[in-house]
Amino acid sequence: MSPESHQRVRQLFQEALERPEAEWLAFLDGACGNDADLLSAVQRLLRARSRSESFLQQDSRQVQRVGRYLVRGELGRGATGVVFDAIDPMIGRSIALKVIHLGPWSKPGQLEFTADRLFKEASSAGQLFHPGIVVVLDVGQQGDMAFIAMEKVEGPSLRSVLASGPALSTDEIFGILRQTAAALDYAHQHGVVHRDVKPENILLHHGADVKVADFGIAKVISSEHPSETGVVMGTPSYMSPEQIESRAIDGRSDQFSLAVVAYELLTGVRPFRADTLTAMVHEIVYAPRPAASKVKPALSLSVDRVLQRALSRYPQERFESCLEFIEALTLASRESSSMQPAIARPVSSPATRWKPVALSGLAAAVLALGFLVYRFKRDVPAVPPPSLAATAKPEVKVTQEAPKVNRFRADPPSIESGGSATLTWDVSGSGEVTIDQGIGKVAGTGALRVQPANSTSYALTAVGPGGSTRATVAINVQPKSSVDAARARQFYISGQEKQRAGKLPETAQLFRQAADLGNAGAMAELGEMYRGGDGIARDYSEALQWLQRAADAGSSSAMNTLGVMYALGEGVQASKEVASKWFQKATDHGNAAGMYNLGGMYENGWGVSKDLDRAMQLYRQAALMGNSQALRRLTQKPGPK
Repeated sequence: MSPESHQRVRQLFQEALERPEAEWLAFLDGACGNDADLLSAVQRLLRARSRSESFLQQDSRQVQRVGRYLVRGELGRGATGVVFDAIDPMIGRSIALKVIHLGPWSKPGQLEFTADRLFKEASSAGQLFHPGIVVVLDVGQQGDMAFIAMEKVEGPSLRSVLASGPALSTDEIFGILRQTAAALDYAHQHGVVHRDVKPENILLHHGADVKVADFGIAKVISSEHPSETGVVMGTPSYMSPEQIESRAIDGRSDQFSLAVVAYELLTGVRPFRADTLTAMVHEIVYAPRPAASKVKPALSLSVDRVLQRALSRYPQERFESCLEFIEALTLASRESSSMQPAIARPVSSPATRWKPVALSGLAAAVLALGFLVYRFKRDVPAVPPPSLAATAKPEVKVTQEAPKVNRFRADPPSIESGGSATLTWDVSGSGEVTIDQGIGKVAGTGALRVQPANSTSYALTAVGPGGSTRATVAINVQPKSSVDAARARQFYISGQEKQRAGKLPETAQLFRQAADLGNAGAMAELGEMYRGGDGIARDYSEALQWLQRAADAGSSSAMNTLGVMYALGEGVQASKEVASKWFQKATDHGNAAGMYNLGGMYENGWGVSKDLDRAMQLYRQAALMGNSQALRRLTQKPGPK
């Protein structure tokens, strides 16, 4: 099939997905006409998508499982797959599980290759530890389905908010944009480009905190069809020109997409709109950038200029970073909100030019004369009135240019609390340069070390004979706790890799480093290693210390293990009452093993009052979460063992 045919197939596939399933057949009959091959190709894609959405629709009485994860319901769906609400039965943690049917995105015979590339991209995204980025926890494959286990975000996507809720306030809009920009800049500093920034991938945790999802997936999906880059991902409303044209991309591509999102948030419509995919692509690559002020007149021309720079066809003409773009947009928006209604924008139509209002006395005469001079100077060569011709002198007008800011940046643009960054600047054509945030007047070229306590924007103002120029730069300050958590997570992941490779002494060392930085999972793992003597000398005192710390930090697996140790008297004085309390805590945190063990305590009356109904209820809960011991116990007659 030719590249043009592939593009047509993908276009119809996306257009079908935008309609109810009941309308697909009628739509394709009309769109494909007598082209049976085209119709068949689109239907194959739709069937493949349906399989990826429905393969979990089993008998509701059975446990629904992908890999080791237990599926509880659907959270959402997109062009590449379905996101499910799931639970990790090993530790009782709720997760979001993205399932991708690889067939439509793989070349013939290269499904495993596509899966491998997808997992590598997910692994790269998994190295990003930032409060504004959804954490990738695990990847795997089940048949021709790939799955990615991710941090579960408790909140809607920005697309859902735009579709269903009331209009966002200006503060909310810029809060979302600023958080998204900080997350993207962090990823770009670590060599990762998102490639698919859009409202669907901007999630709002508890309705306020931004979490950007789906890093890297667009790269794999698009690169499997290089002749169709920018098409296979669906309607390219948010894609940069360089993506569509298969050119090299960097973080400024994400900036373009973020500018499309910003335009949509500020105006209520997307900047690029067309009836067909071909027309849409042409708009993005070649058409003049639309002015936001034409859609929403309350926006200033400064907002137009900032948006049009970020939406430039050429990456080198955009801002240095996403945060710099958003800070410039914020300043321009403040100008919009401070504009007085009486100030009108200049217009070129003669029919709408300002007309003088009748005045009285000398003031009216002076203003009328001034207006006449203005009109004559605009429309025809100026001729002084006869009474003034003898004394009039030729006017010599010298045009001065505003100062030029050649460079104004922060290095690095993101620091941890207590750290510092260097501001550098270079300005030409100015008489005076100032930097706000308490810095004051500076030379035209220079560098200065700063140590902001919080995320801060610095504004440079250059004043010269031809006017003034303003530039901004932002420094993102991450709380030290967030930095420590990111480092702890990295140590923990490295420890798990060593554990799988059987390198237990190195595993223990990495888990200890993660545990010392507060990682609860590493604390629990370290406690288990001391308890079993795996790779290190068995030490029940150390085991209890680390398991207790892990339990205090919320680890349900550590709670269950402590219950087992007290039930068996393993390194502690045996106590069924204490064991039951730990099993109850693990159960309260959703741990399946804790539920099963607590069921056993109720069945036998150990540490709690005997209650067979309660025992059966706990066994059923554990079984539904995939606990095999509970499943077997439900097939047996309960009673004293």
